[in-house]
Amino acid sequence: MTTGKKLGIWMDHANAHLMEYADPIVTKIISSDSTHEEKEFTLQKGESFMQRKNQQQEAAFYKAIAGSIKDYDEVLLFGPTNARVELL
Repeated sequence: MTTGKKLGIWMDHANAHLMEYADPIVTKIISSDSTHEEKEFTLQKGESFMQRKNQQQEAAFYKAIAGSIKDYDEVLLFGPTNARVELL
């Protein structure tokens, strides 16, 4: 019996730590492009601009994670925020 490829992802809204169940465990980190300086700049532009920018950055972050997990048979999502639910 063969076991499929398995991946664990600890994530919040800023980082995702992808850990492949292998020997040894291989870890990859995907980070959101949002920075403190960028958030301050978008706040100065207005609330609607800030919301659009945040949505674009979240979408790019989740798309990068989705591209990394497509080749796995089982994925375990966990972490302290609801980012895992948003990705799901």
